[in-house]
Amino acid sequence: MEELTDDQVALARAWKLGWAHRWTLDRVLAYAAAYAAGMAKGRLEEAKWILIRVGEHRFGPIGPPDRLVIEAMTDLQEVRSLLDLVFADSAWSELMTSVRGTTPAATSGGLG
Repeated sequence: MEELTDDQVALARAWKLGWAHRWTLDRVLAYAAAYAAGMAKGRLEEAKWILIRVGEHRFGPIGPPDRLVIEAMTDLQEVRSLLDLVFADSAWSELMTSVRGTTPAATSGGLG
């Protein structure tokens, strides 16, 4: 069976709630959009937390500049790509050079 997308899950949940509460279609769609956005944000935050946690186990404590770069990321796929690289790189500074627009000088605060 194929896994449902966030939008499909959100729409199904909104439809069920909307039917029970006799919501208008506009309200159902607004709820579905908000629910899907919340799910996406939760996935991004969880991926960043995992990246930092696994990175700290592998490289040691993360420096404040590197933590700020990771916390500012908004692309889930980019965070997941960095997580894949944690197992190939040998230090925070090496990992953080993979971030778009980041140079080794910009990540000198890392301890790895």
